[in-house]
Amino acid sequence: MGDGLRLKGNPMDNFNREVTDLELEEVAEVALDRWRELGLHLGFTLAQLTGHEAKRPTSLKDRLLDILSAWKTDSGGKATVTALLNASGKARVKGAVLKVFTK
Repeated sequence: MGDGLRLKGNPMDNFNREVTDLELEEVAEVALDRWRELGLHLGFTLAQLTGHEAKRPTSLKDRLLDILSAWKTDSGGKATVTALLNASGKARVKGAVLKVFTK
C-alpha cells in the first residue's frame, strides 16, 4: 500500500474473515461523525437508525457500536472486513476504518 500502512498477516485472510467484536469497538471509535451514513450503507433504514439514536441519545460511540453489532448478528457470517470497508468507503470514513485493520 502506498500510504505506508501494512496489513496484519495475510492480506486476503484479513479482508475475507468476519470482523471481531473488538474491531467493531475500534471502528465505533473512529467513525463516530459518520454513524448515520455508515449505518445506511450497512443496510439499515432511517427508521432503524432513528431507533438506535433514541436508544442511545448521548453516546455516539455506543450508538454506532449497537449498529455495528446488530449488523454483525444480522449478517450471519457475512460481516466481513471487506463488507465493512466497502460500506465505510461509501460513508466516507474508509481511511479511518482501514487503520483498524492495519499496523
